[in-house]
Amino acid sequence: MRVCTLFFSILGVFAMMAMHCSAEQGAARSEKTLAVYGVNLGKPPLEGKTSEEAAGFLGDLGVNAVFGGYDSAEFVAACRSRGITVYASLGIFVGENYWNSHPESHPVDALGNPIEKVQWYAGVCPNQPWLRAEKLTAIAKKAEEGLADGVWLDFIRYPVHWEDGAPRPKQDETCFCPVCLAKFQKDTGLTFPEQIHSASETAEYLLTTRREEWFDWRAEQIAEFVKEASATLHRANPKAKLGLFCVPWQPQDYDNAMRRVVGQDLKRLAPHVDVFSPMVYHKLCKRSPEWVGEVARYVSEQTGKTVWPITQAFNEPTEMSDEEFAQSVRSGLQEPSAGVILFSFGHMEKEGRFPKVREAFRSVR
Repeated sequence: MRVCTLFFSILGVFAMMAMHCSAEQGAARSEKTLAVYGVNLGKPPLEGKTSEEAAGFLGDLGVNAVFGGYDSAEFVAACRSRGITVYASLGIFVGENYWNSHPESHPVDALGNPIEKVQWYAGVCPNQPWLRAEKLTAIAKKAEEGLADGVWLDFIRYPVHWEDGAPRPKQDETCFCPVCLAKFQKDTGLTFPEQIHSASETAEYLLTTRREEWFDWRAEQIAEFVKEASATLHRANPKAKLGLFCVPWQPQDYDNAMRRVVGQDLKRLAPHVDVFSPMVYHKLCKRSPEWVGEVARYVSEQTGKTVWPITQAFNEPTEMSDEEFAQSVRSGLQEPSAGVILFSFGHMEKEGRFPKVREAFRSVR
């Protein structure tokens, strides 16, 4: 009898342990990151509010993470007291100002010409040593300040205005500047034929005869910077997250332009990145809301890392209904996605989307 009592007692303990573990796992699964990008304390709707009021406004939306506001220690403290994490983003290989101050940073396309500015976008050559050092210093500074819980790398690619759709032949194939060509030869041990004398001739040679070596080398340059960025960030703040905004293309998109043009190799990047955020602006890219979840699943499969897709909250190229917006958020939150980032806070204010954001986020939490 005592043996039976002891047996059932042990069974009861195991059952309680199993229930406890199940509850913990369920809580972990349900705690999605619900973030907004572009929080600006100097603009509506946060303009004029105290740090406590601003954090309260965000908390009322159901937000548990924000991108922005990390320059204010008071705001960061107010957010953290409400369980809201604060992240910074940093543009890496971008900026027309660099074209002016450092002309050598102006990327050269496969026609041998400096690339042109596309709308607002001016990409910069990723292989300029001084630029890479400057950006690593900026990452270290953000980490040492201790106000951001993580840093997301933006424009961490070879130049392309990917939102336009199919990349342009030759014009969106880069970079064939002297710095890149010299570094490629040094790193690979390959030399160019003596009869080649121009950037366009070199590009033709690389894109035909040395195609795979060239694409591999380009991807490695991006991955190497991300590796250094991760080491720099975690040296100063081991708990900080390193995130990366990636182009939302898959191999079937534009003849694998993710490899040929962008230079973002997800598997190569994965060891150095904590969170991947594909920029799934579905309406801008002329896709359905369901595409958001499709890309998030693909990135998760390729990397094995946490994925928080950044989704569209703005009316471009045409107006987006509240229902379509809600569909894209739901799609972005489907497993294996661990959260979603809404782009952007300013657009949501301008277009009156806060009630829909509150509804979507509260239904998740």
